[in-house]
Amino acid sequence: MILYFTPLIGALAGWLIQGAILRYAFNTILPQQQPVLALKAGELVAGMFNVDELLAKVNDPEKIKDLMPFIDEKLDHLLKTKLHEAFPFISMFVGDGTIGKLKGMFLTEIEQLLPQLLEQYTGKLKADLDLKTIVTEKVNALDMSQLMSQLQTGLAPQLTQFKLAGAVIGLLGGLIQLGASLLVS
Repeated sequence: MILYFTPLIGALAGWLIQGAILRYAFNTILPQQQPVLALKAGELVAGMFNVDELLAKVNDPEKIKDLMPFIDEKLDHLLKTKLHEAFPFISMFVGDGTIGKLKGMFLTEIEQLLPQLLEQYTGKLKADLDLKTIVTEKVNALDMSQLMSQLQTGLAPQLTQFKLAGAVIGLLGGLIQLGASLLVS
């Protein structure tokens, strides 16, 4: 009689074993391997992003041209408002024509200097930007218990399927054992 419960016991055992494997993986293996995982994540991200391409986008002449209306507006405010506030006496002698010439001269100079300034800045940024180290440090700083909890929540359907697979394998093993026992007796 108890022999007929063998498939159910096998299914329960398969479910419990798969659950134990998952708990062991999430609570022991993954937290212990955090430094290795962090390093691998850092290598992966560093391999995915080309810093030169990213910085080239910053130095793109079209992007720099897109900045010019903003610079023009700020320069206009500087020459028409700030100059008058800072030097009221001088602003009496500086008319719109002079302001226009100054603004044109400054804009021409800025258009020439801005690409050089950005090139120098991005060169220094490139030297300081080590994506592998940044990502590795960020992953190492993660609270693994919180991360594991989020992973378990996010992967709940897949984890349940993994346990169900264990239950099905246990059920099949129990059915085979039951069939073999019935054939022998």
